Amino acid sequence: MESAIESGWLLPDQTDLNAVVVVYRRPINWSDRMIKIFSGEFTHCEMYLPAESCSFSIFRGETMQCSAVLPNLYRSHPELFAWHMFVLNRHEYRRLMKWNVNQVANRCVYNLSDLAYTLLPSVAQSAFVPDISREAAHSPHKLFCSQAIILALREACSGPDGSPHIEAFINSLNSRTTTPTELANRIVAHIGMDLSSTPVPLTETEAQLIIKKHMVLQQRV
Repeated sequence: MESAIESGWLLPDQTDLNAVVVVYRRPINWSDRMIKIFSGEFTHCEMYLPAESCSFSIFRGETMQCSAVLPNLYRSHPELFAWHMFVLNRHEYRRLMKWNVNQVANRCVYNLSDLAYTLLPSVAQSAFVPDISREAAHSPHKLFCSQAIILALREACSGPDGSPHIEAFINSLNSRTTTPTELANRIVAHIGMDLSSTPVPLTETEAQLIIKKHMVLQQRV
């Protein structure tokens, strides 16, 4: 019998469910291939929201952006991408949206300095690189791609109506030292979600069909 948590999904216990897709990208050019030497399989990640038909992302040398164009690559070059889906209740989703929109409006810049810490051995990271404070995470001045996803999910789950299993996991990550590959691996190892290599669900209809499928599986377990 299939598990209720599989192939990139995580269902909370609340109603009014909203899909949040963490999309990981493999190298697409020579600079990405150079970065892969240090970063592992994935050199970028971003957050796609099927209900909004847009992705929130930040690239080297740029500011935080909301794009309806980037998701076109998910269909035209599916071999470049893998993904996990988180399912948030309406309160979590509202907080996540507000946080992302604020970073776009504030033109949050790319965090190259913290990205350099990801090259340190894990022992050095633990000893010398504390995560940013909860207060600073509400309105950061700079971010790199996986850091933005961690802080957005942390903000989403911060209220009394947040999902405790997502909150406990996301709070265990250091946003300043977690690369896209490490984020993917930690989700697989600590939550039990396998990476999905199927096409990224682009529409709200596709996302809701996935959610309903796994709600049925959850009831059967």
